[in-house]
Amino acid sequence: MQTIIKELKYKYLADNLDNLKLLGVDFGTKKFGFAILHWSLDAVLPLGVIQRYPQDIDLISEVLITNKCNGVIIGDCNNNSNLKHVVKLQGEIQNFLGIPVLLEDEALTTYAANEMLRDTGMKRKARDMVDDAIAAQLILKTFTWNFKQYINSNKSNK
Repeated sequence: MQTIIKELKYKYLADNLDNLKLLGVDFGTKKFGFAILHWSLDAVLPLGVIQRYPQDIDLISEVLITNKCNGVIIGDCNNNSNLKHVVKLQGEIQNFLGIPVLLEDEALTTYAANEMLRDTGMKRKARDMVDDAIAAQLILKTFTWNFKQYINSNKSNK
């Protein structure tokens, strides 16, 4: 069932490529990392890190509306204790805002972001301010690669 739902969401997104702008979310226990995918520019940019609100849907809605995004990609780590919260947030966003929300594997994205930032010489405290935004960027890059594979496979099937 999940595969069919993902396929339908991919089809919806593929039919709306001209104005596709997605919000990437790295879901943490204390903060969210955000990034934006501008499909027409083929660009994925980190947006920032924000402390979580008591109501996550309010925060996500504000960021989505402010940045005029028409879809959300949330990092999903199957062995993460946050998974039930991620799935709940996915449902809330879809029901509240009526836009597609997809889960994308986020395994080790925060670790990779920290390693990249450490390699630049950035201190731990400074890394904590941006690591989740870089992780969200990596989540969106993974989604972009997978989505392009979907688009290319559907072109060859026509």
